[in-house]
Amino acid sequence: MPIGETGVRGRVYDTLNEIISLNEEMMKEFTKAGNTIGKQGKLTQRIEVPNAKGAWATGVDSLNALISDLVHPTIEIAHVISSVAKGNLSQNMPLEIGGHTLQGEFSRIARGGERHGKAAEPVLHGGDACGA
Repeated sequence: MPIGETGVRGRVYDTLNEIISLNEEMMKEFTKAGNTIGKQGKLTQRIEVPNAKGAWATGVDSLNALISDLVHPTIEIAHVISSVAKGNLSQNMPLEIGGHTLQGEFSRIARGGERHGKAAEPVLHGGDACGA
C-alpha cells in the first residue's frame, strides 16, 4: 500500500501495511521453525514474533505450545530407544510428561503398542524380545 498518505486513507494504508508486514514476518518464522525443528532436529527452537499482538500473539503461543507438546514425548521416546540400544532394558517411557498425561499415539507408544502387537513393549517397558 502507498506510504506517506495523510488523513483516514493514510491511517488505513499504514494499518494494512503493518498487517502485511506482520503476516510476512510470521510466515518467515513458521518456515524457519519447520526447517530448524522438523528437518534439522533442533528441538529447542520456537517461533518468535516480537511484534505480534492480540490474536497473532495467541497464535504464536499456540503453535509454540503445539511444538512443545510434540517435542517432549518425542525426546522421551528417543531416551528410551537410546538406553535400549546401549543395553539398558530397565528404561521406561513415562505416561505423564510435564504434568500432562500422554494421550493418543504417544500414550499407545508409552503403554507398549497395544493396537499393533507387542513388538514395541520390550523397548518401552524394559523387557527383552524373548518375553523374559
